[in-house]
Amino acid sequence: MSSKKSNSIVWFRNNLRVEDNRALSDAIEKSDKVIGYINIDPKNFKNTQYGFKKTEKFRSKFLLESITDLKQNLKSLNITLIIDFCDINKSFISFINKYDVDSIYMQREWTRDELIEEDSIPKDIKKFKYFDQFLYSPKDVKNIYENIPRGFSNFRKKCEKYLEVEPPISIPKPMNHDNLLNADYGIPTLNDLGFKDFEIHENSVFKFHGGESTGKFRIDEYFFKSKNVSRYKHTRNGLLGKDYSSKFSSWLANGSLSARYIFNKLKEYENKIEKNESTYWLFLSFFGETF
Repeated sequence: MSSKKSNSIVWFRNNLRVEDNRALSDAIEKSDKVIGYINIDPKNFKNTQYGFKKTEKFRSKFLLESITDLKQNLKSLNITLIIDFCDINKSFISFINKYDVDSIYMQREWTRDELIEEDSIPKDIKKFKYFDQFLYSPKDVKNIYENIPRGFSNFRKKCEKYLEVEPPISIPKPMNHDNLLNADYGIPTLNDLGFKDFEIHENSVFKFHGGESTGKFRIDEYFFKSKNVSRYKHTRNGLLGKDYSSKFSSWLANGSLSARYIFNKLKEYENKIEKNESTYWLFLSFFGETF
């Protein structure tokens, strides 16, 4: 008698990438069928009681570009991305039932809205959660601290002395082609979100597109082509042009890039090209996000 097939959803929230994504890698390894899922909540693009939107047009544009890239990268792994532009509390369960899902893999979050969203998952569904947004594993940090210290400097020194950054996880091997669903889920437009189409101003220092692919291109450009990282400490407060700082924060914010991936590329740069005060200061800039 054959065992029941395992059908899993990888729920993408603040981890919009295929490389160094534990949830995705584990789902592919442990499941017979894997489906990607992302929810774009319409409420995030409407005015709040305070008179402004949670997500305005520039961030929305970057988000849609990131989802477009994620969809394409997942397709190369023979995984379909469901793009759900509805209230998650009403729609998520319908996809779970439609595809007979028994497990959900996701990045572990802890803020109010994300925890409320998780309530939409039925109790009988197995949930696998991963802290994937930090430079150091919280489990490792817990081994040297019972309580997080109030000051950053003490935390930094102790982590640097006793902990190692885990290497990023490689892009998983593709699923079989029959893993793809017989459905294509479209990506909303800016108009669908309530915004008019627009072009980034020609004088803007941030003309980058969202997505893991462009984030990796930016790393290659800032590190290995221009070598601007070697001058980072002296230019980081310049506010002029696109290269006075790394501009990695936008990709880190929605998880198109991971801190571990950037750290690994920085170490590659230091080993092959140059290690100096500036490369260390860049390390400090995104290490602070872990704190």
